Amino acid sequence: MIADGETYVEPGQLYYQGVSLDKVVGKLSYVPFYLHCSLGHNASPEQLVQFERVFTMDATQFISESELHYIAQVKGGSYSKLTALINYIGGKFETGILKQRMGVLRELNKDLGLDGILDPALATVPLILNTLPKLYAVIDGRKPDHQAATFIESFFINVLGRIPNEFSNKELIAWDTYLVSLCVHGLTSPSYHGFRVSANTRAPFTTALQAWLTAAAGDLHFGAIGGAIYDLCEVERRGITHREHIQAILDNGFRVSGYGHRMHPRLLANYPHGSKTIKNHQSIPYQENLQTDPRVRINFACWRELDYQGKYIQMTRQRAKEAFTLVGCANVDTMAAGLYLDLGLKQEHTLLGPFIARLPHLMKIYVEEASKTRPNKYIGLKERE
Repeated sequence: MIADGETYVEPGQLYYQGVSLDKVVGKLSYVPFYLHCSLGHNASPEQLVQFERVFTMDATQFISESELHYIAQVKGGSYSKLTALINYIGGKFETGILKQRMGVLRELNKDLGLDGILDPALATVPLILNTLPKLYAVIDGRKPDHQAATFIESFFINVLGRIPNEFSNKELIAWDTYLVSLCVHGLTSPSYHGFRVSANTRAPFTTALQAWLTAAAGDLHFGAIGGAIYDLCEVERRGITHREHIQAILDNGFRVSGYGHRMHPRLLANYPHGSKTIKNHQSIPYQENLQTDPRVRINFACWRELDYQGKYIQMTRQRAKEAFTLVGCANVDTMAAGLYLDLGLKQEHTLLGPFIARLPHLMKIYVEEASKTRPNKYIGLKERE
């Protein structure tokens, strides 16, 4: 990703554990990463096609539209909706009943040639991914659509309410790139600690997933996307500069949403991609490829490559520039806020992207922990996956 002090990222050239995505699966998409984690190896082209079908098929034999309407009535934002969906699917198919898990797998694998390649403990994950976009169609008063060719298209049709002939290739790639950049990032302790401990006690997958959601929804984790969305809208509403807005937040003693990160510090510790640490970032001319969070660099570079000029994405890029001398580098939450707003996703949707993107790594961790012989072991907080 980094050569001679520059960051080179093109669509289709994201990285997974140091390997070019082209060499891993040959195309940019969320589904190949899902399969790479769940299978433990690269998926074949046929398996990619098969799983796209699993993620978009009519799954009303598992979760009916009336059941989706019941879940849709739960009040609250994405945390409440996701929790209700996971609880419902977990209670119906998973909790401690291996036979039911296998039954779900057999039905999902029917005529797809996938029998025996998935861990039975993960039987509910394809169902969650299939159902999640359709739940949001019901929430918005639309009929769920089962005709999408890919999972990403299903998200656009069902969550965003876009019909196929209105698709923007740039928007599809931008959203896919965002999901993949979160996926390849790996998981730090706030993202997996509660999940790993739950999995290690042999809790069902959906139960462990609730532990992840509890931490992820916090304002200092992915809840910060909602704060960053609010900040962008405030700048627009008040007609002020980002610098003025950020300075006012700092003057009041508050933290600026989307800035600061345990693993990607706000200062330029990796500039100029060598061993030296430059603490005085105010003396450095701003460039987008200086961002310390690789997910921000990847998405900024993708937007430039695509010439993707969404209104709020442009605001996000300008905010990163104006914030640089005040609070240093942006993290992924600030970047995500602009993409969410341009796609029409609001504050109540903020956990959707992280939830989808994190599932592949969480699946991998679950199988690892559930197979260990020392249950309920202590997990060091500084451990990084």
